[in-house]
Amino acid sequence: ASPARVHGLVNTPVTKQAEGKTSWKIKEEPWKQSSNYGQADLKKGMSKTQKSGAEDVTESTEWSDTSVSSYGEATIRETSIDPVICRGSSSSSSTTKGSNGKRKPTNSFLVLIESCKKEGNALFKAQRYIRARSYFTRGLNFFGAKPSRFIQNDEELQSLEITLLFNRSACYFAEKSYALAAAEAKAVLAKIPKFEKASLRLAAAHIQMGAFAEAVQVCRDSCEQGRPDAPSSALQELLDRSTLLSKAYLDAVSYFEDGRYERAKSKVKVLSNESKSPTVRLFEAEIYMRLGNLAKAGKACDDVVQGNEQVANAHLSKGIIAILSCKFDEGAN
Repeated sequence: ASPARVHGLVNTPVTKQAEGKTSWKIKEEPWKQSSNYGQADLKKGMSKTQKSGAEDVTESTEWSDTSVSSYGEATIRETSIDPVICRGSSSSSSTTKGSNGKRKPTNSFLVLIESCKKEGNALFKAQRYIRARSYFTRGLNFFGAKPSRFIQNDEELQSLEITLLFNRSACYFAEKSYALAAAEAKAVLAKIPKFEKASLRLAAAHIQMGAFAEAVQVCRDSCEQGRPDAPSSALQELLDRSTLLSKAYLDAVSYFEDGRYERAKSKVKVLSNESKSPTVRLFEAEIYMRLGNLAKAGKACDDVVQGNEQVANAHLSKGIIAILSCKFDEGAN
């Protein structure tokens, strides 16, 4: 009778011609024949990652500056690389032991993430912000929602994750997606509260969203985390600027409530020079309506709708302006 089959093994009959008998040879499944399983997939994933940016990138440059000179408006679906590529079938193919005796990821794991970071940096420098963001997202996908103990115990990987988050925040800021830029900056500060550049970006995003008081608070918190007696010049400058804008906004609201619309307009003008947020633009439209300048009020509402059609108050204000202009059908629509 044939011997019982063993799980994971294949019984192959072999005929011995000399004895005229049939014996059985145990052969491993194909996936068990190679001890390098996992490493081949890893190399394949690395070459695919590097090749994907070869057509667009010829030089990689590190950066951390928050200033941008041009913006992209389109959005794309962010792609990702499956972190399972890095794992392999045996622990020896994906981890080694460090000097402290703890197991840590090998250089192959770091190469994949570093490749994503470098490609993203080069694309950001070329002002291709959407493509750059997709590469930073690929690198972040290796960490997952719940990082493994290897990542938690490896300072180099933790630093890489923070860098990718910070760089992706810059991409969102350049695309004028200020809410997303603020969320990424907060994620960085949750990991490193004393990271001043993340605080600067968060405060700048709040200013662009018209949240001037929040920008002031972020700057003050950063001062307390660092050196309260001697903050950096950049932080002090942004703190002074956000404080001025916050005061101008409060003064504009006070003048508007008192019916002093010309004074309110002068204060809102200060705000609009710094921020084109819906909050500021709609406030400006309301003041122009009270002053009887329906053309400028309509222009301010159109600017808001062009930036984001989902702002309901902009459509409401446009309807009111149309009715005041005796365009009743347009106002009803």
